Amino acid sequence: MTIQQHLRTARTYFDGGMGTLLQKAGLPAGTLPETWNLSHPQVLEDIHLAYMHAGANVITSNTFGANALKFNNLDAIVSAAYDNLTRAKARFQGDQNSIYLAFDVGPLGKMLRPLGDFPFEDAVKVFSESIRIAANCGFDLILIETMSDLYETKAAVLAAKESCDLPVIVTNAYDEGGRRAGGCCNARGAGRYGAGRQLFARSAADEGHCRAVSAVCEPAGGHQPQCRAAEGGRRRDHV
Repeated sequence: MTIQQHLRTARTYFDGGMGTLLQKAGLPAGTLPETWNLSHPQVLEDIHLAYMHAGANVITSNTFGANALKFNNLDAIVSAAYDNLTRAKARFQGDQNSIYLAFDVGPLGKMLRPLGDFPFEDAVKVFSESIRIAANCGFDLILIETMSDLYETKAAVLAAKESCDLPVIVTNAYDEGGRRAGGCCNARGAGRYGAGRQLFARSAADEGHCRAVSAVCEPAGGHQPQCRAAEGGRRRDHV
């Protein structure tokens, strides 16, 4: 069963935070978490496996900040992240057919023009480089997450569409008014992504706010799946 089929037929659970678990495992302050894909693979493998045992279907790679702006060994970082996931999946004693490996894509840490000085075209190139590596590794899907700038979200989605044929899931961060950076609301932003892609909503507030933001998505998203997510360690699930 593909991830698209799973989303249409069953409630699909995503895993949770990675950074806090790495810190608990001893990640020093100021160390880029993605470096542990190479230096501490067993730690990553155990975390992924724990999420599988907890009931998660979509397991995300430790690549939230993996891009060429931060790493000159990007290929090795992404490949190691995939290897850690596949080893964890091989150890999982449950239904491995219901486990899907997602390449995690986070913000670049740059403000795009006109709010900042980083060109949109350069953002697309940076996203494309890491996504192409991920597609060659064998990931099941691309998870673009915790985006607050609609323009950066657009750059990441465009990069994914141009660089691979994998399904794409997008999650965005909203303020308490249901808006992202730049003032764009969820419903207006929903129509700006390519057809046939999975469209999701993510909130940085509480679970009740997540429901409200997801409800705004419905008119623009049509029959596309949605994801409700609260910060602070609460679960993310497809609805």
